[in-house]
Formats: sequence, C-alpha cells, structure tokens
Amino acid sequence: MKNSKLTLILEILLIIVVFVFIGVVLYDFYEGKNTDKNVEEILIQLDKEIEINTNEISGINNEKLEVNDEKIDAKIQGTVSINSSMVYGKIEIPSIRLKYPILEYNEKNLKNSICNLSGTSINGTGNLSIAGHNTSNGRLFGKLRNVKSGDIIEVTNIYGQKYKYLVFKTTKVDKDDNSLLKFSSEPIITLVTCTNSAKQRLIVQGQLISQN
Repeated sequence: MKNSKLTLILEILLIIVVFVFIGVVLYDFYEGKNTDKNVEEILIQLDKEIEINTNEISGINNEKLEVNDEKIDAKIQGTVSINSSMVYGKIEIPSIRLKYPILEYNEKNLKNSICNLSGTSINGTGNLSIAGHNTSNGRLFGKLRNVKSGDIIEVTNIYGQKYKYLVFKTTKVDKDDNSLLKFSSEPIITLVTCTNSAKQRLIVQGQLISQN
C-alpha cells in the first residue's frame, strides 16, 4: 500500500516536472521570437536612418565630412533613437552569421541585442568595446566561441560608414579583469561575453584593417 502511494506521488511529481520543463521551453521560444522580431525592426529602421543621415552629411556645406573629423557640424550625433533604444550602428560577423544592432549599454538592452560597452561613437578610433550575452540557443554572442583569428568583424555606424576588423586574439580572462577594455591608441575592437563558467569572460579582439 505504501509503495503504491509512493509510486503515485513520484508519478505526479514527474508529470509536474515535465509540464514545467515544457512551459520553460515554450516561454523561451516565444520570448526569442519576440526579441528577434524587435531586432529585425530596429535593423530595418536603422538602414532607413543610415540612408537619411548619408544624404544629410553630403548636403552639409556641400562638402564631404567624416564622422571622426573634429570640424564636423554640431548637429551630427553618434546615436539615433529607434523603438525607445539608443542605437550606435550594427555589427556583423559573417563567419558565425551574426548581425545585430549595437544599442546603448544597459541590462534591458543586453537581453535583446548587442551593446556598446565603451559608450563612444563608432568612428574607427580607440578601443570599441562591445558586450553581449552568451546564450544557450546561439542568439546574441552565443556563437562567439566559434570565432577564430583571421575572421572578419564588420561594424557600421549610423552614417553608413563601415569599419572592418581582423580578429587577432581570442582569450578567456577572469570576470573582474578589465585590462583588455582599456583605451588603445591603436584602432581595435573588443568583444566580450560570459563563458559557461561564471568566473571567466570570453574576449575576442580585432585590428582595424579598412574603413569606407
């Protein structure tokens, strides 16, 4: 009798666990779909903003201006507001089929996209530091561990200027080690995400090789 009751209790608990697991999977799938839709909307709107900004830059004083030129008109900014988020541009890594808008760094944006950790405009100078979560489903920087030396990282600002970086370093550091995020006199990019270990961070760095 006791064994029968125990078996029944175990079966009920197993059923509950299965339903909870299914619920979590469905919730993650639903949230992922909504997030992907929002990201796609931002990318579409960003491309429209890039076209507008490119035309505006061409028209200022009828001369060609660079975003990192100190003489640039004061109305030219480093970000644009899209869907209530400040957007710096977009990042693409062809080798892992990654393409995301680069948003202002905060916890909310980190759940949805890639964020500008350095907080500076995208102009091909200094150390452009970009952060993203390491997800189990491969979204965001979930595939960053597959990037290797020699791969290309492409970053485009809100004026359509594209900067290409050649990956020269992939390493893991202590979670409190921020040495690779410091200012650099050389134009580089630093991508950072967590690892499966809560004690380390994965770092990918690239050297600027071209801009247009």
